[in-house]
Parts: sequence; structure tokens; C-alpha cells
Amino acid sequence: MIRGRGRLVLRPAGGGPPEEFVLDERRPQVVEVPAGVAHAIQNVGEGPLRVLAYADRSYDPHDPDTVPVTLVE
Repeated sequence: MIRGRGRLVLRPAGGGPPEEFVLDERRPQVVEVPAGVAHAIQNVGEGPLRVLAYADRSYDPHDPDTVPVTLVE
């Protein structure tokens, strides 16, 4: 989190209970989300949330690896 406070929710593709982490600008962390793990970030702070995220490869629309999953409401 570059700014604000956010809740990161992770769930393996095979199912199972989700893992949750609260991330905050005051305690910067690097979180690696492996392939096959569904993930969502929800703003749980008072103000705007800014997140820096990057991928190790470009998205290929001919070989999509994105599967919609609802992790936060």
C-alpha cells in the first residue's frame, strides 16, 4: 500500500478458506501472489487507497489466466 489501509484476501484455486492480511502505508510490505491464487484488495481505511502492483509477464488476451471469483463484497 502506497497510501491508506487495505485488506488483501487470497484463496488458492483449489478452494479452501481464504487468508486475509491488513496492509498499511505505515508498514510497507512486499506480497507475492503466486499463479493460481485468487486475490482481491479492499479499502478499509478512512481515505483513498493506492496500491502498487506489478506482474512478471504481460497479459495475453489469447491465453487468459484470469478467472472471476468474488472474494470481497
